[in-house]
Amino acid sequence: MEIDNATLARSLPDVDAAFVTISFALPAGLTSKQAILVEGSDSPYYNVLATSKKLEKDPRVLELYKLLTSTATQKYITKTWGGLVVPVAK
Repeated sequence: MEIDNATLARSLPDVDAAFVTISFALPAGLTSKQAILVEGSDSPYYNVLATSKKLEKDPRVLELYKLLTSTATQKYITKTWGGLVVPVAK
């Protein structure tokens, strides 16, 4: 059965299993405890902090990088999303 990605989380009681992307799993209240499979830190899918060559050394970009890769941010991500979101790796 084909189901639109936006409604997958709501259809879980009616299906055996579903692949629900994080952008729909989190608002639906799904947790890693309900997951059969969660992408690990070696996943080829990730977000990238990118900027232009001109802003590469901009203090605001450097501060954002520092914050995104900090231990505090990693702990926050782990605590808040319980394994559904993998913290950044340097």
